[in-house]
Amino acid sequence: MKLTLKHKLLGCVFSAIIIIAGGLIWLASYELFSQSRRGIYARATSLTNIATDAVGYWLEEHKTIVGSTGRISNREQLHTVMKQAKEIGQFNDVFFADLQKEIARFKL
Repeated sequence: MKLTLKHKLLGCVFSAIIIIAGGLIWLASYELFSQSRRGIYARATSLTNIATDAVGYWLEEHKTIVGSTGRISNREQLHTVMKQAKEIGQFNDVFFADLQKEIARFKL
């Protein structure tokens, strides 16, 4: 079987087209993968930053609530203040300890 010049040229052209198409497909798939990965990383970073801020705000609020209950000078107000702290802070249990090592637990 002899190949004519026409068949040889057609074979070379088809081979070149297949090689170029394969290269373009590989390049497009690599670019799509890279863009998808960058998008996922950006989204994960954004969600992490939002969650970190939310946890920070939550801790700061509860720290303020706990700190405000520590400024009680009158023992008669203790029950009312602890009840408010439990409700506002949504705590399960509330304890109060003074410098004389006495602990008061409130089941409200």
